[in-house]
Amino acid sequence: MPKTPEFTAYLRADSNTLDQEEMVELVEDWGHLLEFENNKGEPLERGKVIHAFRKVSLDYLTSIESDKQEHSSRGSVMNSVTVKNADRLPTVINWKLTTYEGLSELTLAMRVFRSIVWIACYCSGCR
Repeated sequence: MPKTPEFTAYLRADSNTLDQEEMVELVEDWGHLLEFENNKGEPLERGKVIHAFRKVSLDYLTSIESDKQEHSSRGSVMNSVTVKNADRLPTVINWKLTTYEGLSELTLAMRVFRSIVWIACYCSGCR
């Protein structure tokens, strides 16, 4: 049995780490099959999800401390990264799709994890 195009797209997304642009493309291409939930389980609109993925940004903060004495010196550097607008991203993406030609439709859930430079989706029910 051949896999459906939507299931192939799901498997590709599930097995890869996607950057911002790739997540936007995924939602634009397959959004008609997707439902989104925030961390409270509330539904999110597709347009707002696309906007949220586009607006995610990073704030970098570097703190440098120095202590110099007559016979010693000490220095430290601390880097901090904050993901802005991450609270607007979905935490779950539900795909309503048919996996193989001729089978009935089912729903597969993906968890969305935010990281410093990538956004990852992991299937909760099909490996």
